[in-house]
Amino acid sequence: EFLTLVKISSAALAVLGFIQLILYPDLGILSELGYDPHKNRLFSTFLDPNLIGTFLNFGFILSVYELVSKKFTPGFFKENRWDIVTSVILGTAVILTFSRSAYLMLVVSSFIILAVKNRKILAGFAVLVVILYLIFPAFNARIDGALTVDASANERFSSWDKGLIIFQQNPIF
Repeated sequence: EFLTLVKISSAALAVLGFIQLILYPDLGILSELGYDPHKNRLFSTFLDPNLIGTFLNFGFILSVYELVSKKFTPGFFKENRWDIVTSVILGTAVILTFSRSAYLMLVVSSFIILAVKNRKILAGFAVLVVILYLIFPAFNARIDGALTVDASANERFSSWDKGLIIFQQNPIF
């Protein structure tokens, strides 16, 4: 089934991202080729934390939705261990991207799912977001940075300007 394939591929890319974060945490060597350095951020095989964060969120959303759609019974954890493990792996991987867009997607999609399916878990999720904000300085800095235009955003605007110029000069290309 397609949705299962999305969850499996997301989890596999997250694991590859954990390996990448340990073995190759810096894209600085590719800066000469136009890549952002992305130091100490999970970028997996996508070479971009924002893009991988968005992809990982799809698998996370599917896993969480399946979990909150089921009744909590005595065998719940055993019966749903795959979705629980997948959710933890994908949630952790999204956090380690330090991508504001991935964080926004994670929070908004989780809020919507939990508001519709389970408001008790929604309260726990809100507490978790506050704890992450208070405990992890890098997480905190990325959230605070969303309110200001930083070097990364300036580079993105510059890249968009270059792309627009290329399009204007060569619309078919």
